[in-house]
Amino acid sequence: ILYVKGSGWDLISIKNAGFSPVRMAHMIKLGELESLSDPQMVNELKTQLTNASAPAPSVETILHAILPFKYVDHTHADAVVTISNTASGEDRIREIYGDRVVVVPYVMPGFDLAKDVGRLFSEHATDK
Repeated sequence: ILYVKGSGWDLISIKNAGFSPVRMAHMIKLGELESLSDPQMVNELKTQLTNASAPAPSVETILHAILPFKYVDHTHADAVVTISNTASGEDRIREIYGDRVVVVPYVMPGFDLAKDVGRLFSEHATDK
């Protein structure tokens, strides 16, 4: 089971009811598909909830499922975004973090982002 933040919940005030438990194995299978439309993805996420009263799982659930870590701490840190969202942002991020970072070009959250992250992570991630 993978617990993800339910859509509409803020991490600063989230309660247990704000997490959406989904079947991890199915999320990984979804990540192996070549394509998946947004409506299909939303339906798949809902059908894999283990608690029918849980909120809708985040559209980034598949992304979290395919990363090979027990925990994924997903943030939009102001300090990093301030650097990355500039004309030379990617160069500056690489200068700061070196090969300890995988830079993913912007894609709307959802299946395409999960596929890009999965591909880039497997190509560029290191043990550092």
